[in-house]
Amino acid sequence: MRLIADKFEQDYGIPVQIETPEKITDNFPLAAQAGKGPDIVIWAHDKVGEWADGGIIAPIEVTAAYKEQFYPMAWDAVRHRRQLWGYPISLKAIGLIYNKKPVNGALPTQLSDLILFHKKLKSEHPDMNSILWDYSSPYYSWASWLAAAVIFLEKQPMDTILATSEWRRREQSRDYLRSST
Repeated sequence: MRLIADKFEQDYGIPVQIETPEKITDNFPLAAQAGKGPDIVIWAHDKVGEWADGGIIAPIEVTAAYKEQFYPMAWDAVRHRRQLWGYPISLKAIGLIYNKKPVNGALPTQLSDLILFHKKLKSEHPDMNSILWDYSSPYYSWASWLAAAVIFLEKQPMDTILATSEWRRREQSRDYLRSST
């Protein structure tokens, strides 16, 4: 970051002060509303909507040529109410990696395909599991929940959930994996 600030100072003659304040998500909105906020804030995209709606960040205009330098999904992360509110500087995704040595044949393309895949893998390698992740962290499990298409019914108690057939298959896969390890 310092190298970028130094280049900016050299090119434009404007001094740059870099700070890493504590509790930025709490303190930035207060400072910005008082007119004492920083010119640039680097933070995850999860605050874009809140800060945009609160009037503490301004939308930006970006040329088509500049946009083409990034994956479209990166721009989606900083888009709110059809406007861009920041520049993407990184893109992260949870990846699935696997050990090619014990896997013969095609990989499952659906979570529900894991039952057969797991049975085959266990028969050939009894000490292995077909899939693992940090189940206690919503960061790693959220995609499964989202992909499951769980529908909360309006006008029903919050504990009433209508699950799709894919969700049921996923639940069966999860139960099977737990029971066979």
